[in-house]
Amino acid sequence: MGLWVLENIFDRIKTNNQLTNSTYDIFGHSAGGQFVHRMIMLMPDSRIETAIAANAGFYTFPDENIRFPYGLKNTNMKIKPDLVKAFRKKLVILLGELDNDASLGIFRKTDQAMEQGAHRLERGTNFYNATTALTSEFNLEFSWKIDTVANVGHDYKGMSKGAAEWIKTDLDKK
Repeated sequence: MGLWVLENIFDRIKTNNQLTNSTYDIFGHSAGGQFVHRMIMLMPDSRIETAIAANAGFYTFPDENIRFPYGLKNTNMKIKPDLVKAFRKKLVILLGELDNDASLGIFRKTDQAMEQGAHRLERGTNFYNATTALTSEFNLEFSWKIDTVANVGHDYKGMSKGAAEWIKTDLDKK
């Protein structure tokens, strides 16, 4: 699967620069946010320390009855045991407070996508809420967070500043 390419790039960077880091952080905005949250879900053994998925257009809900990419059906992933590791990873669902206009950027309007919400802010909130409800139902450890960047819409520069704050906070804790 193409997701492993990032792990290989990480190894190459470490080797070429004589780095000793055992983990890396990742940030993605819009389609990149879709990639990041799916990487956490589908590759929970990756060496990601902190993952930030910002303003994703739509999500892969942890639901075995909904076809991928909207759910887990046809992925061979199961909530238990496969997603248990994913829920332990540090994933931040970062949403722009003003990303409530479906006309901005490329916005998927399939029936399945529209069931997730009318705009990115609503979809991200619904994804996070569905995930927290699931982890509560199964009594699973859960390390994911949700945050909203004030006065920012579908803007990667504004969202990048919010993501940098999360990463800086994590670095300050080390």
